[in-house]
This record gives sequence, C-alpha cells and structure tokens, in this order.
Amino acid sequence: MDDLGLPCCYFQTAHQFAINTAEEENFEEFMVKELAAGRLKEVCGRVQLDEAFFNIDREQLEQYDSAFPHREKKVTDTQLKRG
Repeated sequence: MDDLGLPCCYFQTAHQFAINTAEEENFEEFMVKELAAGRLKEVCGRVQLDEAFFNIDREQLEQYDSAFPHREKKVTDTQLKRG
C-alpha cells in the first residue's frame, strides 16, 4: 500500500520519489509527506539526519523528560520493530 491514513494526511512511501536513507536503504515504513502538491516530483536523493539525532546527552534528556508526567511505553504489533 503506497497511501496510508486519511486522504488529507496521506504519507507515501519514499521509494515513489527515489528518496532513500543515508545508507541507501528503502523500506515500506520509510515515508514522506508532500506539503505542497507536486513539490517532490523532481526531488530524489538520500535523507541526511543531523548529528544531534545520534549524540544525545542522556542526562539532559532525562532532565527534560522529568518535566512531563510519567507515561508507560506500550509496544503494539503495528510499530516498526528492528533488531
């Protein structure tokens, strides 16, 4: 299935636009949302995530999270699960 969700909120699989991960991978759960019609027609390439996504200061993260009420993490069958 290439379109998922409500028609006004459709995400599409990134392979439709020749967009891959930084490692040149593509999989069904890797999706994009076109914010304006036709804007991804002539786009292709790899997503490069900022270093900030990988260099997380756990102490700062815990301090930030402590400002919010505790919530139990639930895992469902519909979530992307990797190794």
